Parts: sequence; C-alpha cells; structure tokens
Amino acid sequence: MEQANKLGIKAKILSADGFSNPEIFDLAKDYADGVIFSNSADESKMAGDLRKAFEEKYNDRWKEKPDSFSLNSYDSANILIRAIEKVYTESGADDQNKLNLDRDKIRDYVSATSNYDGVSGKITFLASGDAIKNVGIFKADAKNKKYDQIAVYKIDENGKLVEIK
Repeated sequence: MEQANKLGIKAKILSADGFSNPEIFDLAKDYADGVIFSNSADESKMAGDLRKAFEEKYNDRWKEKPDSFSLNSYDSANILIRAIEKVYTESGADDQNKLNLDRDKIRDYVSATSNYDGVSGKITFLASGDAIKNVGIFKADAKNKKYDQIAVYKIDENGKLVEIK
C-alpha cells in the first residue's frame, strides 16, 4: 500500500478477512485507509444472549473483544462436537470404547446443519457444502482505527449471492 501510494497509484485496494486484524492500523498507518475487504458480517447489533455471553467470557479471558475468527472457530468447534456426539451415541459399545467413529456420518451430520444458532449468527449448510452465512464488505477507516461495514451478502437456498438490505 505504501509502494502504491509512492508510485501514485490511485486504485482501490481490496483485501481479505486477514485485514480485519486491528494491528493493521499500527503496521500500515494511514495507508490502510479506504482498503475494502470481506469478512464475516458484523451482526453484533442483532446479537442475542448467546453471543453476548460468549463476548463477555472471551473478554474476561483475553481482555479484548472477539474477532470473526474467534466467533467462527467457536461455532465450528461446537457444530463438529455436536456431530461427533451424535455419531458416538449411535455407535455400538465396542466402537464407543475404541472411539471408532464413522467419519462419513460425522461429515453428514455437519453438512446437515440447519439454522444452527451460533455466536456468529445463524448457520446452515447447503448440499454443496457451502454455508449460508452473512458475509460483510468492510472499509478501513485508518483515522479512527475502525472498520465500517458497507454491505452484507449471503448465498441463498438456490446458491445465488444476494445482498441483504
């Protein structure tokens, strides 16, 4: 970004979810201003009790607000654990004792996830394996060291990308 600026390049800089790390403002300084990137949509304004409780526990432990990676990782782990528990309870005693669990069944339970109420929002998987989950488009505000969500999209039940207004 600094090199582009020094060369007089005026193009919009696009990035990915890693740009959401607030350290970018210390590293890139004013060059981060206006960078546009995608990340999990910020749905904190619609947050329910589950998310609020998670944020509180996370902040108590780490002394900072959880980012999208923390929220998504927590939900992913819980979806996977739930699938493993289902397969475990359906397995015979011998397989349970040996923890010999059918991986295909675990995968099938994960992919059958529908309207899972997670700390990052509602999660549903399509048959294709894609998640129906809101994706935010953000713009970096280097002066105020924050990100503004400028749009939200999701994949609908037909696999089409739609903007959420």
